[in-house]
Amino acid sequence: MNEDTLARRALLRRGGAALALAAGTGAAAAAPPQWVVRRTRFGIPADTALPQADVAYVLPFSTVVFQEGKDCTLLPDNTVRIETAGLYRVCLGCDWPGQWGVDVDLRTYGTRLVPAGMARRFAAVPGELTPIPDDDTRLATIDMPGSDPPQTVRWQGAWTPGPIAKGGVAWVDVTLPTPGIVGLGDLAFAGLDAISDATLGAEAVAALIVSAKPLTTSTVRVSIYNPSIVGGVNVPAGQLKVVAMSAVETRGESADAWTVLQSTTQSFAAGDVVYAMFKSRTQGDFLQTSLSTFLQVERWG
Repeated sequence: MNEDTLARRALLRRGGAALALAAGTGAAAAAPPQWVVRRTRFGIPADTALPQADVAYVLPFSTVVFQEGKDCTLLPDNTVRIETAGLYRVCLGCDWPGQWGVDVDLRTYGTRLVPAGMARRFAAVPGELTPIPDDDTRLATIDMPGSDPPQTVRWQGAWTPGPIAKGGVAWVDVTLPTPGIVGLGDLAFAGLDAISDATLGAEAVAALIVSAKPLTTSTVRVSIYNPSIVGGVNVPAGQLKVVAMSAVETRGESADAWTVLQSTTQSFAAGDVVYAMFKSRTQGDFLQTSLSTFLQVERWG
């Protein structure tokens, strides 16, 4: 490395240090503004049940949990008016209690915006759930699918049906390990691993009819019917497997569920109105009043 190269590098180092010092001084002079986020949170006064299925309602946020500024005002119809133009984010918390028979279908909830100067298409009544067409501007929305798997109980054990003449039936009653899941009119299925082509032949396997039906809340009867094999069928010992399940129209057995939904940060004008909505396809579904059920309006700038 020659002397000219060394000299150029030393000059660059000195220049870089000077630039860094200047940049640091300028950064201190032009520091970005420090945003102070102001939050206002609203709550519901009591558990809120839906009187109708698949109808959208305004969530009845009617109490002020805390308020850090005067950027918004809770109105008597459970909506919130923006008082100061700026950047806002709207958050919605929903606390669904553990219930029976209410999580079998879809729940929808979210936040909506009515721009300043635009007339609302619904007339909310203070203290009452107000049905709405739900066609206002969507800030954030979530669809929460429910589940409704039937309750099931299983049993497995050895069984030897033995000889079954043409037109004859072999049957056995099995006691389920968990009583109370099924009863009369519910469903049961059964299979016996001794019924196979290798053991009985294809003709017998095709002919035999295996059925199962609940007799009580703890008993299932399994039967094998021989409708057509003239010489009869001798079914050897095997493992009998039984599945019984509830066949009620709706079951649903939800646990406590908490969901927080938030909008993007966006510009609101003074006079804009925001509110929360919810609906469920199961009548009687409800949100519970708790610290986890809230509407929060945050001003970011």
